[in-house]
Amino acid sequence: MKALVVVDMQEDYIGEKSKYKFSNKQDIIENINNIIRTIEKDTAIIYVKNTRKGVSSDLVNSLYIATDLIFTKEKSSSFSSDEFANYITGNKIDEIEVVGVDGNCCVKHTAIDGVKNGLKVTILLSCVGVINEERFLRTKQELIKWQVRMI
Repeated sequence: MKALVVVDMQEDYIGEKSKYKFSNKQDIIENINNIIRTIEKDTAIIYVKNTRKGVSSDLVNSLYIATDLIFTKEKSSSFSSDEFANYITGNKIDEIEVVGVDGNCCVKHTAIDGVKNGLKVTILLSCVGVINEERFLRTKQELIKWQVRMI
């Protein structure tokens, strides 16, 4: 079974009042929404929110919410959430596509941990926000070494 993992698409990170600057913020949200609408009948759609000291901001208002599968994490990788990891294992998910923010941190660590957990992992680049584009060039090389597919 396949899952789309939507990472940290929260008001604090990509909302209108976010301090983080993504040059293509609206495109990222629209691309993710289009993917969700295209695959929602055939794929588990999982949203993962980052928390700081137990507090988590809402998912960005313009994000299409297709399911109630919303997990929280306190570290970079979505797999740091026991509930998320248990859902992946318990539902026999063997492939994940990762989208969201930031490609150099939470998206990257989720993808690598997916590989470590024996999953086939793809990052959908048109659906990933990156703050530091130059660093992301190095991140992509690291992801290739982990056999993460990027399209």
